Amino acid sequence: MMKKIGITLFILLMLITILFSAAKVFGSNNYSEDLFVADFRTDVNKLWEVSRIIEAKRINNPELSLHAFGTKGKILTSDEINQNLKKAIKDIADIDGDNKLSDDEIQSLGIMSLNGDIYSKELQIYQFYNLSIDNYLEHYVIITKGKFAGTVLYNGFLKIIDSNKRRYFGVELFEQL
Repeated sequence: MMKKIGITLFILLMLITILFSAAKVFGSNNYSEDLFVADFRTDVNKLWEVSRIIEAKRINNPELSLHAFGTKGKILTSDEINQNLKKAIKDIADIDGDNKLSDDEIQSLGIMSLNGDIYSKELQIYQFYNLSIDNYLEHYVIITKGKFAGTVLYNGFLKIIDSNKRRYFGVELFEQL
């Protein structure tokens, strides 16, 4: 009799522990925020892989008349770059160390819009059919000059924020809020 009560209590305790753990994971908003960020980072990685493939094709076959990394070929002006993205790239673009971004510093990165037609085609070829967060390729840009050439960044209106209050613009580029 005591043995049955002990086993029942043990099973009840285990069920309560499992339910409490599940409530922590699924009941909090952190889980979904971090999944959203993970999906975004996966999307940026897909675009980065495609950009590397396009760049290799361009370098190995100059007759293709592609712009660097499959872009539209026009460097974006300061006005075309999201204010939040400008704040986030300050650390990599602030050449003179004054904690302000000048138009020349932004221009030195050679940030360009992706060519949506080229990227759509390449994404399908490599079976990256749709991006999960923002499938509008016009919202993504790429750095084409300097040490960070090839870095894909998000220049759209969505706020990709994780549970630690970091807003992401690329795989490793985030702004602590």
